[in-house]
Amino acid sequence: MIKRILIKLIFISSLFAGIDDIYETRFEKFWKKTFHDMNFREPIKFIPYNLKVGYYSYGGTDYWDNIIAGNNQLEESPYNLLNYDFPDINNIKYRRGISIELDLLKYNFFHKYQNFIDVLFGVSFKYKKSTHSPPVVTSMLLKPNFQGWNINTTFIKQWQPKFLTYLYYFYGPTKAKFYESELGNATGKGNTSGLGIGFNIIKKNSIRNNNLNYGFLISFEESKIDDITEPQSLIDNYGGARIQSFHSQEIVISYSVGIGYGGQQSNGDIAFIDILNGDYISALEKLQTFQYDNPYQTKNIEIKKMMEVCREEIPNQLYENAMSNYYVGNLEKALELLFRADYSADEKLNFEIETKKFIIADEMIQNAEKIIKDFSIEQKIEFYDKIK
Repeated sequence: MIKRILIKLIFISSLFAGIDDIYETRFEKFWKKTFHDMNFREPIKFIPYNLKVGYYSYGGTDYWDNIIAGNNQLEESPYNLLNYDFPDINNIKYRRGISIELDLLKYNFFHKYQNFIDVLFGVSFKYKKSTHSPPVVTSMLLKPNFQGWNINTTFIKQWQPKFLTYLYYFYGPTKAKFYESELGNATGKGNTSGLGIGFNIIKKNSIRNNNLNYGFLISFEESKIDDITEPQSLIDNYGGARIQSFHSQEIVISYSVGIGYGGQQSNGDIAFIDILNGDYISALEKLQTFQYDNPYQTKNIEIKKMMEVCREEIPNQLYENAMSNYYVGNLEKALELLFRADYSADEKLNFEIETKKFIIADEMIQNAEKIIKDFSIEQKIEFYDKIK
């Protein structure tokens, strides 16, 4: 009884192992088709402009930590104040606004090399403005806005011809306006930096030979404003400047749209997909063309390895194609493919090929009268030569 149970368990476990192996192979093929079919692509060279429009909220120096931790206590103010009779700036509803950013002239200085990740450098102008203002106090309107030029770096990974993800970093000086009053405005100078993660859908423009990129971006930004100027009369009244400094952490969610050049799929990429699909004949033809035309020499070793794989697998593909024709009754085509397959087949496959040749030749002899009934003399001679 125990032996029977053990035998059954071993048998069942072997079945599950086989199932796991099948799914592992399928997943590997899916993964390579999805995330490795742009290994030989043209690098993304230039992005003339990219417009980002979004919504942002900000808080004090612990704003990110509270958001990540799911803490609802987000009332810490980014303002360092001399006194506390300022308008109600601690309420979170007064710290929301719109963000507009225009990236310009992003350029890939390494586009002559075929890299895993494209790195582009550019400049951008960023403008942020609060959309809500606290109640008016002493004819004062607290509605801060920030603007300035930044230097940015974008790290792009293009996964597919129509999809990419990117990591975005910027830094630059910032000018701020905190409030307006009858006695003057409060302004400041400082700097802003940010790190964002985004994805874009790529739509090819065949007319102008460029791409339309659009998608979403979430960024974590930080502003530090220490050089603040307020109306002198207010400073005199309060014995000093109300706003000593401003240090905020922000989260921005934006929709982006822009134009880009490069990132086209190559014959090498298409050949890679052909290999995954088992079409080694087509893959080898594309690789031979790509090897000759490829301006990037950094992956020649990979290309040669792929070509070796194709040459090894082509006899098997020809044999499978021959059998497909044989099963549907196309005997002559099957025989032709078998002759092509045995040219470079290994010993085991060659035995299968020779066996199938005899089987097909025997069927052709048995059905010769029916097959060659409408053939010309030349076609009949060719027919019997194949059988021979």
